[in-house]
Amino acid sequence: MEPKYILLLSLIALLISAGPPYDIIAQDTDDIVFEDTKIQLVLHVNGTTIINFKTLVKNSGLQPISTLTIRVDVRSLIMINAAFNDKPVEASIVNADRYSMISITLSEILASNETGSLEIDLSTRDIQEEYSLDYERSLSLQHIIFYIRPTHLIQHLSVSIALPPHAVLDTQSSSLIYPTPSQNHTDGTRMVFTWDSGPIFPGQESVFIVKFGLPITNLDANTSTNSLILPLSITFILGALSFIITQRLHQFIKSLKMKPIHSLPLSKQDKMVLEFIIKKGGSCSQRVIYEELDMSQSMTSMILSSLEERGLIRRLREGRMNMVHIIEE
Repeated sequence: MEPKYILLLSLIALLISAGPPYDIIAQDTDDIVFEDTKIQLVLHVNGTTIINFKTLVKNSGLQPISTLTIRVDVRSLIMINAAFNDKPVEASIVNADRYSMISITLSEILASNETGSLEIDLSTRDIQEEYSLDYERSLSLQHIIFYIRPTHLIQHLSVSIALPPHAVLDTQSSSLIYPTPSQNHTDGTRMVFTWDSGPIFPGQESVFIVKFGLPITNLDANTSTNSLILPLSITFILGALSFIITQRLHQFIKSLKMKPIHSLPLSKQDKMVLEFIIKKGGSCSQRVIYEELDMSQSMTSMILSSLEERGLIRRLREGRMNMVHIIEE
């Protein structure tokens, strides 16, 4: 073989073995690890939720990376700001039907085995929802349902949910908080619940639910706050709200002793599941429910447990399946 062809073949072999140039950087989800992730959700009485996402990002792959893509299971998100290693970065959001994808251009290349800190602030009105009023129509009963389906391995996860000021737990519901929080506290006006878990692998699912009530007077006062000028008037309203909340909560808990679970109002999800079982002839498997309604297994199980406690359905083990039956009255 002529020397020029030998030289050409040698150059080709060298290029193939060298791999892509250093500035051609692609993200492999298996190479990204979130070593310590903290998600804080702060709810407001107007339905807005502020989400603060902090994590330590480790590049466990061999190639450096310059971009990240993160899935957030909220339909509509608004970006407030984003930073990598305390430097502002460019970030964009693509809102899908049931989730959003956040694309981030890092402020500096993350080399192999290096770790950097990422912080994102977001806003949404899609995870806080009113589902009914209490018996005396003095509380707006609401819930927050927050899903996490990571695209990267999360070694440790901490989720905190801070309820709106002066919110009270919906003790009418048979499942007020799910799962059981690791800790809870109050700052005097807000109740805060925290869950610690991990690791969570790509494709796994976690859900966090809190059901609570907001005084109707509190909601009305919030819409007219801009018209209140005198500090004395504001102080008077806050004092009145505190008194009303204390009184209503006492009556709320007292009324539970007189009203059977069966008569409690159904949430939107409860009604959807009941109507689905009825359409199936009054009986179907639990698997069919979560597959055809596109719900998580944990969410479906929680709803069915609530309906079973109310005496509306019964679950029976038949072979390898859990069958759900409507109870005829």
